[in-house]
Amino acid sequence: MDCIDKELDELPFMPLRPRDTMMIIVDPQECFLKTMSSEERAGLERRLASLCRAARKVRVPIAVSLIGGKGTKAWPHWLDDDPDIHVHRRVTANPWDDIQLREQIAKLHLPYIVLVGFWGEISLSMMALSALREGHDVFLVMDCCPDLDKPVLANQLEYLIRNTIAPVTWRQVIFEWARHEPLILTEKLLKDLLGDMPDCPELITALKAPE
Repeated sequence: MDCIDKELDELPFMPLRPRDTMMIIVDPQECFLKTMSSEERAGLERRLASLCRAARKVRVPIAVSLIGGKGTKAWPHWLDDDPDIHVHRRVTANPWDDIQLREQIAKLHLPYIVLVGFWGEISLSMMALSALREGHDVFLVMDCCPDLDKPVLANQLEYLIRNTIAPVTWRQVIFEWARHEPLILTEKLLKDLLGDMPDCPELITALKAPE
């Protein structure tokens, strides 16, 4: 494995090494999805599920931060049910104000945070800027943040990018992880990754790894 790591380190730099990364999902709640169609919700759930599945395969820790009390439910529901996902419930707008979440982040002591969130204008932005201020590199998964594509939030997104928060896509994150852990690209995950792309057998052959 050390030999493989050495060879990978000689390739052009790609920062999202799984062992240096955690993923945080902020306010994945149905109340933030009211303007989305059922088809759009299904697409969002598929992307989020693929991202979480890949994270588990490469041992990237996942945390969820929900605004609300004990009865607050996550969407999709499997985020609440997964024993490997730490769910934190809070009463403040900024997830960083939650001491339990901060303690988990401090205990893991990882430099990179892959960030997903459903309330882009408030909690997601606050979390991203707070993590940045505390010395983390933040990667914002744009196509898993359902309201950041709204024209009204264009200036908000530009502001985050100007503050060195990196916009990425769910596919990009998984393929960067796969550069360091090639065997995560199983047939099932490849089907999820390429499901809405044109048929490209050459690409599948190049990426395919044994189950």
